[in-house]
Amino acid sequence: MNATTDAIVMTDHAGKIVLWNKSAEKIFNYSQEEALSREIHELILPRRFRTKFEAYLPQFRETGEAPIIGKTIENTAFKKDRTEIPIEVSTTSVKIADKWYAIAIIRDISERREMKKALEESVNRLQAVLSALPDLIFILDKKGCFVDYYAKQKEDLYVKPLDFLNKRIHDVLPEDVAENAMNALREAISSNRVVSFEYSLEMPEGVRYWEGHFIHLNKEKVLLISREITNLKLSELKLKKAYSQLQKVLEGVVRAFARLIEQRDPYTAGHQERVARLSCAIGRELGLDEQKIQGINVSALLHDIGKISVPIEILTKPAKLTDLEFTMIKQHPEVAYTILKNIDFPWPVAEIVYQHHERLDGSGYPRGLTRKEILLEAKIIAVADVVEAMFSHRPYRPAYTLDEALHEVFRHKGNLYDPDAVNAAIRLFREKKFTF
Repeated sequence: MNATTDAIVMTDHAGKIVLWNKSAEKIFNYSQEEALSREIHELILPRRFRTKFEAYLPQFRETGEAPIIGKTIENTAFKKDRTEIPIEVSTTSVKIADKWYAIAIIRDISERREMKKALEESVNRLQAVLSALPDLIFILDKKGCFVDYYAKQKEDLYVKPLDFLNKRIHDVLPEDVAENAMNALREAISSNRVVSFEYSLEMPEGVRYWEGHFIHLNKEKVLLISREITNLKLSELKLKKAYSQLQKVLEGVVRAFARLIEQRDPYTAGHQERVARLSCAIGRELGLDEQKIQGINVSALLHDIGKISVPIEILTKPAKLTDLEFTMIKQHPEVAYTILKNIDFPWPVAEIVYQHHERLDGSGYPRGLTRKEILLEAKIIAVADVVEAMFSHRPYRPAYTLDEALHEVFRHKGNLYDPDAVNAAIRLFREKKFTF
């Protein structure tokens, strides 16, 4: 009896204490000597409960019954220093020598009350946080079955709770969305990190876009936080559309510049377009990203814009150029640089065009740059320019065959021309059947 942490108190039919164990001493701070023969309601019960307790005594004295007998209730009690504490009391009755006694097991639940209060406060704080969030929150098991959810606005849910709770993702969401979600869920579990994915759903008010984040909680549960990004996505789509339109405008302006040059030299009509196509194909063959490819395209379309300063008689001369005439031709990259350098392209177009006649060994013009000094984009355009120029008719010579043009760049691979760009060009024509 003294080994338990609960107070065990026994009272007679008059409510006087006849048993008071060690735990009762610790809880209430009354020794056995102080407690025995004292009326329990006067010793530890607050005054507001005494009248009711005293009213039960006559019935208990006769029958051993009272409203609290056989029940567990929560109440409060006084310690010796009159500090009031919360208690849990389980009471039963026993008849000894024709007299009824009550046995009460009393537990101090102060700590439990504090924990309960702290838990309630924590829940309230969490509820306040959740109420402030626009997110949808779901709990799923590791198989993708919806277990629980939180939604500030039920209208944000794709289907009613009854239609998704205890159902798997594939049973609720469209197939493509469900597949992406399950892949993200599996990755979150296997990697034990947050895995995000985007998805869209056709709702009554139109398409809505969401960003989902899976968080692995434990062996059995996964948290899914979904935040709507419809406005952001629509803005992004508008920006992409505007950017695409600007790209088309830019390309239109660039092609207009290219045609302006070609009108002065009918023998090279289409040259810049063809060089641009081959240059972009070489860039893709080398694995360059589309951003760089776009820069190569614009630069190739403008690579001869500097020839606008060369007299038309020189451009169309059907005979070999004099040294002076060739010197004038060699100035066209620098003229192009002067024209383009103040245009704020998203790529180094002016510098690429400036370098397209440079060669790896430094024998090119106008600056005699070598190897690492030359931009990759310029090296690519240099190869495409030579191949296309040799393959096309000029007023001072007939066109070379494709094999002759490819042999020329292959012969000078690593010396004049970038080896990777040359190899890519040869693969394109001989293996992938590229045509201008």
